[in-house]
Formats: sequence, C-alpha cells, structure tokens
Amino acid sequence: MTIFGKILVFLNLVFALIVGGLLMVDFLNRANWEDAFKKERALREAVVADRNQALVDVETAKTDNDAKLLKTTNDLAALRLQLDAANRKAATAEQTLATLKQKQNADNADVTSTLAITAARREQVQQLETAVETLRKEKLDEIEAKNAERRARIQADVEAKTFKSRNLELEAQVRDMARALVRSQSGTTGTVVSRKKGEENPPADNVEGRIVTVDNEDNLVKLSIGSDAGLTPGHTLKVFRLDPIPERSQYLGVIEILQVRPQEAVGRPLKPMSRTMRPGDRVASTLFGGKLAANAFAGLMVEGIEPMPPKQQAQPYVAPKSDAYTGILMISLLALVGGSALLYLDWSQYSSKKPPAVPQSIPRPGAVAPAGAGGAAGAEIRMKA
Repeated sequence: MTIFGKILVFLNLVFALIVGGLLMVDFLNRANWEDAFKKERALREAVVADRNQALVDVETAKTDNDAKLLKTTNDLAALRLQLDAANRKAATAEQTLATLKQKQNADNADVTSTLAITAARREQVQQLETAVETLRKEKLDEIEAKNAERRARIQADVEAKTFKSRNLELEAQVRDMARALVRSQSGTTGTVVSRKKGEENPPADNVEGRIVTVDNEDNLVKLSIGSDAGLTPGHTLKVFRLDPIPERSQYLGVIEILQVRPQEAVGRPLKPMSRTMRPGDRVASTLFGGKLAANAFAGLMVEGIEPMPPKQQAQPYVAPKSDAYTGILMISLLALVGGSALLYLDWSQYSSKKPPAVPQSIPRPGAVAPAGAGGAAGAEIRMKA
C-alpha cells in the first residue's frame, strides 16, 4: 500500500472515531428526549384519568340533581292540587256563608265559626303560596348549579382535546427521531437491492464464523456471528469444512441468512448442500479472501472451482501503486466526513443538552378561579403527576 493509502487509512480511523463519538452524543440526547416524552405521556394519562373522574362526578351530580328536580316537581304538583282543593273549599265556604246570610237561618255562632274556618283556610293558602315561592327559588338555584357544572364539563373537554393534540405532536416527533436514529445507526439510505431467487448475496466486507448448532428437522443452522460482524437478512455465506490436511478440506455449499442478532444469526441452505452440515463447520463471505483461507485453504477442492495454482518464484520488488482500493478508501473517507457533518447538524438541532423539564403538577379539569386570580389559572388544584 502506498503512503497516500496509509494516510487515507489513518484519516478513515480518525473520522470513524469522530462518527462514533457523535453517534454516542446524539444517542444520549435522543434518550433524554425519549425519557421526557414518556414523562409527558404519563402526565397526559394522569390528566385524562382525572378528567374522566371529573366527568363521572359531573354525571353523578347531574343524576342526583335530576332526581331532586323530579321530586321537587312532584311535590309542587301535589301542593298545587292541595291549593286547588283549598280554593274549592274556600269557595264552597263562601257560598255557604252567602247562603246562610241570604237565608238568615243560621245563628251568629255558626256565622262566626264559618268565618274563622274561612280565615284559617286563607292562612293555609298563604302558607302554600309561600312554600311554592320557596320551591321556585330552590329550583332556580339548582338550574344555576347545573349550568355551572355544564360549563366545567365543557372546559374539561377543551383541556382534554388540547392534551390529545400535544400528545399527537410528540408522537410524530418521536417517530421522526426513531427513523433518523435508525438511518444514522445503519449508515445506509435504506435502499434494498432486489436479487433473483437462488442468487448469492455475500456481505460487502469479509465475514468469517462457524456453525454453532444444526436443526436437521427444520433445515436451519445457528451461526456464531451476527449483525456486529455486518450480517443482515438476505446475505449469503459459503460453508466449508476444514481439515488439518488441506486436500481433505471440503466445500459444502451456500446458506442464506434469515435472522440476525448482535452476536448470532440463523440461516438455511440456499441450494441443496453437497454434504450434511454439522457444528464446527466454517462459514465465510468468500473462500479465498479471509484469514481462514490464507491459513488452511491451500489445495481446497470445490465443485466447479479450479484448485489454487502453486506458488511462483518471487518477482522483483515493484513499488506499490494506487489502485481501486485506494479509491475505495477515498470514497469511504468522504462518506465518513459527510456522516460526521450530518450527525453534527442533527445534534445541533436540539435546543439544549437536556429536554425541557416536565411540570410536577397540573390543574384539575373544571377548577374555577376565585375573584381577582386571573381566571381558571388562579384556582389551580395541585395533583401528583
């Protein structure tokens, strides 16, 4: 490798460390914001629960008031019936008095008694009218209280809609952050390259591992490498079995990766294998490009692949030249520089290193402020979040 290539390798290492540091800072900021979002969501759930309880209380009070109003209406109707009966009795008494006067057959004692009864009836009528007026005032008070409850319920609905709108905005922000985090962690634009069925799709980097377990019933194998090594679902790896004698090493076939975890992966044969796989067999993205191939593949016979040619005599030293790998290093360096710039721009979008503090108390829906306190905000009822 030329000096220029070595410089590019060093610069790639420096910018890789910078990208790693920016990823850590960006991840910590996103974690803080996610924690704030969870607290905000818990606060909203508490508000919704309190609002629901307030609505239940309002409905209960409404039911009680309706029952009282119905009872008052029935009592008023009964009193009116009594008043009508009393009026009829008074009219009858007056008619009787008139008849007694006309006939002049009754004595003065009877007339006095009749007058006393009439006066008593009139006094009862006055008492009934007073009772009716009292009931009317009570009914007006109940109607006023019912209107106040209705206003409180409307206010609670408005506050609930406000919290719901705020929650939807926060959820949209979290989804955007999650997508941006996935893009920054994966380092790709998310474009999926389609391939034909049965076509090999090895990883871009050299990957080597071994088979840990074999499930012959489901035709699945578990590998000792995973996403940390660069594997993703859809990648293909070659399977081979090494032997201390290189000529006895065997090429078994190709497997396709189905699922990946950081330290392990699950795959299945892409095509029928030449021999049955077993734990300890090796897997690699290529047969002749990795450490295993350099140490143990001399003379490996693969179906359809010619054996490696014997070593030739040493050639005169030729100074290394910049080749395609140097161009790849330059492209990788440019990608790391661009990634560092994008991560810095993403991190700088936060207003501060910590998310805004979540309030520890909220107003209870339906609270009414006292005079001179600035509206509903003056009668805030504190409650634990």
